[in-house]
Amino acid sequence: MTTYLKLTALLLLLITTYSYPQKNLFPVVVNSNIGFIDAQGNIVIKPEYKQAGPFYSGKSKVEKYELYGGNVYNKKWGYINQNGDFNDSLQFETGRSFNNGLAAVKKAGTWFKSSKWGFIDTTGNVKVKPAYFEVGNFSEGLAFVRERETWLWMVLYDRTGFIDTTGKVVIPLTFDHAGNFSEGYAPVTVNEKKGFINTAGKIVIQPRFDIVGAFGNGLAPVLFNGKWGYVNTSDSVIIPNIYDEARSFAEGMALVKKDGLWGFINTNGEVRVPIKYNAASVFQEGLAPVMVDNKWGYINTTGELVLKAEYDLAYPFSSGLAYVEVPSGKGYINKQGQYIWKPTF
Repeated sequence: MTTYLKLTALLLLLITTYSYPQKNLFPVVVNSNIGFIDAQGNIVIKPEYKQAGPFYSGKSKVEKYELYGGNVYNKKWGYINQNGDFNDSLQFETGRSFNNGLAAVKKAGTWFKSSKWGFIDTTGNVKVKPAYFEVGNFSEGLAFVRERETWLWMVLYDRTGFIDTTGKVVIPLTFDHAGNFSEGYAPVTVNEKKGFINTAGKIVIQPRFDIVGAFGNGLAPVLFNGKWGYVNTSDSVIIPNIYDEARSFAEGMALVKKDGLWGFINTNGEVRVPIKYNAASVFQEGLAPVMVDNKWGYINTTGELVLKAEYDLAYPFSSGLAYVEVPSGKGYINKQGQYIWKPTF
């Protein structure tokens, strides 16, 4: 994977984050290496990593390696803090970003045992012993965990539940699968249908949907009978399933697709931004990227184009800046359209 694609994957993670508990740092590529700048465009962590994740709980997962003839050598991974201090002494195969002060890490398996996941804290101490086939990220103090045992090609046991930050199972492993909590609700799968539980583990939205998204502003997108609508926390579909695609609500608006075009609705199901765009992304910090005549710009919540469509690619704003691409390179703009980091390759 190229450094550019890795940065793009990192940005996709960053745009799902609506608030930062630490100082805001943004990834940049300089001479094929990733570093971080602050909101004023100053390099604060020098570009020396081949991969880097977003900062959560003051830590970013990073990787270093050398490339010769398309092969990877001397690969190291670990976590850096916001001063750039690198800890690569962790004895795990890989890990993920921190959430709620904990990060999922994977212990390598053997020829007769599969890899197992657990969690460490920001000091690198193991808080949940690697014992699970799959884990989610901690959200609202809970993370889903999946136990799966096989013999040859046969699955003997495969169930999912939830643990708290101490590793205690607080919602029994009784579900086929599950997702992360959002606004007090987590998706679960029962007999190939999806619904939601609350933090006590009680099913509050019956598993009857084909696909579900996360709750936002009290509503969750759900797919049934081939179309998307929205369900509320009382298990009522209050926005009918008339959309080809639908995203979670944020800042009172949800991105929906109908007849091949995108627009935005409010929590009452009313169209607030006309469904007329070939492509669009979610609202963050009052602005959303939209494609106009094959270029990207930004609209406000009334649908007014406030930053003209002149970018080849544009991501939602996060902590006052947005990543954009133009023919001369990749950079960051502020909400006035001024470059904080001028486009570079």
